[in-house]
Amino acid sequence: PWSQAGTEEGDPVFVVGNPGSTSRLTTVSQLRFERDVTLPLQLDALTRRADVLEQYTEAHPDSAEQYDLRNTYFSMANSIKANRGQLDGLKDPQLIARRQAAQEELLAQAPDSLKPEVREVLQSVREVQQSKQALTPRAEAFAFFGTELGARVFLRGLYGYFYSVLKQRGAPADRLEEIKEQALGFDDWPQAVEEAFLRIRLRELRDALGTDDPTLRRVLQGRTPAGLAADLAANSALTDSASYAQVLEEGYLQSDDPSVPIIDALAPLYFQFAEQQQGLQSREDNLNARLARVRFAVYGPSVPPDASFSPRLADGVVQGYTFNGTRAPAFTTFFGLFNHYYAYGDDSAWDLPDRWLNSPDTFDRSTPLNLVTTNDITGGNSGSPLLNEDLELVGLIFDSNIEALPNQYLYTDRVARAVSVDARGILEALDDVYDADRLVLELTTGRQVSTEAEADAMTAGTR
Repeated sequence: PWSQAGTEEGDPVFVVGNPGSTSRLTTVSQLRFERDVTLPLQLDALTRRADVLEQYTEAHPDSAEQYDLRNTYFSMANSIKANRGQLDGLKDPQLIARRQAAQEELLAQAPDSLKPEVREVLQSVREVQQSKQALTPRAEAFAFFGTELGARVFLRGLYGYFYSVLKQRGAPADRLEEIKEQALGFDDWPQAVEEAFLRIRLRELRDALGTDDPTLRRVLQGRTPAGLAADLAANSALTDSASYAQVLEEGYLQSDDPSVPIIDALAPLYFQFAEQQQGLQSREDNLNARLARVRFAVYGPSVPPDASFSPRLADGVVQGYTFNGTRAPAFTTFFGLFNHYYAYGDDSAWDLPDRWLNSPDTFDRSTPLNLVTTNDITGGNSGSPLLNEDLELVGLIFDSNIEALPNQYLYTDRVARAVSVDARGILEALDDVYDADRLVLELTTGRQVSTEAEADAMTAGTR
């Protein structure tokens, strides 16, 4: 059942959901590698690409809308925000110190029969991080190389290479069809964005591998990254999805596309790196599992496992927090929504649809819209119900505040908060902005009606 009364600050609340993943049981060596290598590398690579999309979107708003670049940019910006928050958390010396203390306590609490295994696993995990460190130049060279955030020429070329090789080796038809479907599933970039992404990729290769690297020399053939990027963006069929489909069907490696010799040089290097990386990850996963079994043998169920999309109940309270020299309240209202619109204007990201700007007089802008709580959530909790102690729905989780990003590694509730849309705000919007009386009636009473007139009669004067 939905609560119409909502919550007040200090009320206990519970989140029921499937949180995706946390890293609260990783070792000190793993955290240091994340802090010193993984997150900075991802941040640098994402920022370079996000800057391109932001500049293009500002300069060419109509084209950006056509190619849906604004959403792609927002996705990148969201990842950058998450990575920065996690990196800030890992730079806090207290976090690493607490993890170090936890490792030492595990060793101290383990029975003598398990102490050798604890030492062996921790040492093996450190060795894996050292091996990953040795692969860092390749990781820098191929960041996002085989992902949707890469240049289309290289991404499609990689799929074309893989498809052609497997076809030559007699791979099953269903496997080939699967790869082909994936290869054709990427939207095009505008030519200016494609050229910029190619330029970024080639510079990353040059900076990571070094100018004397034989593979890089084979790729550049005496050209600059900027010159080669311009040539590929202007002349490769892989910039266009329809042309690429034809090239893929006729045989990519046998085509005369200017990207072929480049992909022919880079693909073996990339697949070798990916295989090495996957092997190290598999070994690390096995070591993590061994450590988890030891930890369970020592502590039993008193130490919760990391989130893994399994069902979980998280308790908390409705509570504001200190923020930017002031205090963020536990609740916001629709007044804030309209304040942002009037403060920034209708050409900003805070623009509102006419339906909201022309909402009826019965619409109560003082209704709570969002609320913050101390519940422990992470990615995967979006859409989870927020319940009160009577098991009534009082909100729906959709995010954390930025201060909660370090909770990936260590849960605290001093300023970290889960953010929900308030059930009262949902009902107010449905009733007075969207005129969804039948839905409001069903949510609040459980009764279903067949017509709006019947719903209007039943809800008149009740809210």
